Amino acid sequence: MNLIFIHPNYPAQFGERARHLAGLGHLVSVLTSLPHQVKDGVEILMLPYAGHDPWEMTQAAIEAVADQPVAYDAIVGHSGFLSVFPLQKLCPVVIPYAEFFREDEPLRPDLVPYVPRMGIHTQNAIQCYDVLQCGSGITPTTYQHDSFPLPVRDKLTVLHDGIDTAFWSPGPNSNERLATITLNGVSVTPRTRIVTYCSRGLESARLFDKFMAAAAILYQQRQDVVFVIVGAAGLSCYGQDSTAWTNSVNMATRGCADTNRFIFIGPVPRETLRNILRVSNCHVYLTADGLFSGWSLLDALACGAPVLASDVPAVREIVSGTYWARTDSTPTDIAFEAGRMLDNEGFCRGCGRYTASHVQCNYNLKQCAQKLLDYITNRRQTCT
Repeated sequence: MNLIFIHPNYPAQFGERARHLAGLGHLVSVLTSLPHQVKDGVEILMLPYAGHDPWEMTQAAIEAVADQPVAYDAIVGHSGFLSVFPLQKLCPVVIPYAEFFREDEPLRPDLVPYVPRMGIHTQNAIQCYDVLQCGSGITPTTYQHDSFPLPVRDKLTVLHDGIDTAFWSPGPNSNERLATITLNGVSVTPRTRIVTYCSRGLESARLFDKFMAAAAILYQQRQDVVFVIVGAAGLSCYGQDSTAWTNSVNMATRGCADTNRFIFIGPVPRETLRNILRVSNCHVYLTADGLFSGWSLLDALACGAPVLASDVPAVREIVSGTYWARTDSTPTDIAFEAGRMLDNEGFCRGCGRYTASHVQCNYNLKQCAQKLLDYITNRRQTCT
């Protein structure tokens, strides 16, 4: 098949699938804001618009696809950034990727006054329009599916993006850490317990402030733990408080004599993140209710990391059928549950191996990519 994915911020949700499908011999292109090149067998096409106006991006996408000297069998586009329905003039099978119908409400009303954002309503409207006009669409999880109004929901199929479980997997010595390792210049001995946290942005929507408060409690309670934090300081991906980084770090470490026990890695390549997750004794995944689960949760589960996660519907769907430790996301409870996990390392490691198997069986990229191909084939047959 000759396929094109459209996403201004590729790889995002499409990277793993695009590379996998190209590896199977399909002709795969991506229209994005990145420079023109071929990467991992995927042809990267330039989207001649780098702004945020969805209508201008739609027009730019139409012109870019029309300029290509090939006929595409299907177009898969991230609806909301642009409207994909007009692309049906160029290809009979256009598949809107409908990520989430967002409520215009504060994710963290306890922190900052919320300013209504017109952009949320615009993205919601575009997604609904695209799905209804195209007659169908895809969305990654049941939680995201159920966020949409009923008429749209009825036309959406749940197809997860998929996790490359050949890459995101437990390490060869996942049962125990036998040697001293170095993380960002800090030596960590085999006896030291590692608590990890990962988010694209160290922000309040992913409860970074509560993680740091919990870390400060654990710091005082235990001498055998270090905290490894992966993510970009000052980055807010969900329009909430981007000062969570500075305020939380300052407050949490104020009474801590050994700040080397707080290891801030920053954004890292996926190889580095995988190696960190493989040695984690407790991976803390926190999120405000009303957000879908981030990729790092499945990455951690796939690597066999024992996971402590917020007890919210989006998380419960992902980890359903496997073992995970729940927290009500208050600092005291996070610290308590993390401490229990560190005290029961053997049990938690066994649970981690089980969760890795769970991800392999239910979210592996090969399986999810095949479901997408089957969906496209069905759509093509319907259109002929």
